[in-house]
Amino acid sequence: MPGYVLAALAPWLKSLAALSTATLHRGWGENIEWHSFNDAMKKAASENKHIMVIIHVMTCPACISNKYWFSRSKAIAELSQHFVMVNAQPSEIPRVIKELAPDGHYVPRILFMTPNGRVLRGVGTGHPEYNYVYMDEHQLVRNMKNLATRGAR
Repeated sequence: MPGYVLAALAPWLKSLAALSTATLHRGWGENIEWHSFNDAMKKAASENKHIMVIIHVMTCPACISNKYWFSRSKAIAELSQHFVMVNAQPSEIPRVIKELAPDGHYVPRILFMTPNGRVLRGVGTGHPEYNYVYMDEHQLVRNMKNLATRGAR
């Protein structure tokens, strides 16, 4: 009998899993494959890909502005295939990972990580106080291209 119940629930569980994956975009781009932070860490390690992490708050005006240009960028969508992509709110990032706030807990910030989870501190905008805030897609695309070209190390 338990096998019958599981078989009956399988289609529902599969659609629920697809729904949760589909909603991970949160407006940052439906055409990008998004992952939860924990899933991204596993996938990056197994596929030897860099991780791109966007940390944002849904009601933050600067985050909303970034989301607008980010979600419409064809270049970002294409380059995202070379990364394991995460967009998360601060509460979804494990507190033990202090590296994800190398110059503060501001939002939005976009960081790149190695496949083993180390933040690439040298990959940012160069701003002395807010190195991980991108004002438009150009510098982000340049950083994504550089990392995609050199591959994961």
